Amino acid sequence: MRGVVLIDEADLHLHVDLQYRVLPELIKLFPRVQFILTAHSPLVVMGMKEAFGEDGFWLLDMPSGRRIATEAYSDFVEAFQVFGRSRAFEESVLVQVRGTTKPVVLLEGKHDVRHLRVAWEKLYLGTEMPSSRWHAEVMRLTAKGEERRRSRPCLRL
Repeated sequence: MRGVVLIDEADLHLHVDLQYRVLPELIKLFPRVQFILTAHSPLVVMGMKEAFGEDGFWLLDMPSGRRIATEAYSDFVEAFQVFGRSRAFEESVLVQVRGTTKPVVLLEGKHDVRHLRVAWEKLYLGTEMPSSRWHAEVMRLTAKGEERRRSRPCLRL
């Protein structure tokens, strides 16, 4: 079967778990059908990314029509900020920090990582930072694309 399906506010009236799972499963059932959805829930977008990968679907910012990454989705950013202010989020971060034997350095924005690297190179000439793979170990505590003062990467050395 071929065709186009339009669903406005696809997340409306769906339980949280279904927002994440049901739409990608529905789309997989009809591989020759193009689905065009609108949604406000970041869970819909996260489910699509999980099922199809970042490049397996298009996420468009409206009204500009500009293609954006999953975590640049404005409702994702807003939801992340709300959850980031919760006690459960704070406790989960503390569990992660306490669960490592490596030092953890909390930084205020992406430029601080560069400043830390420059400081290390000046203090310890010719000595590589303790982790040569630190780029992969940066964990953002707020969504990408946020203002510098709200971004808090965590560098595990």
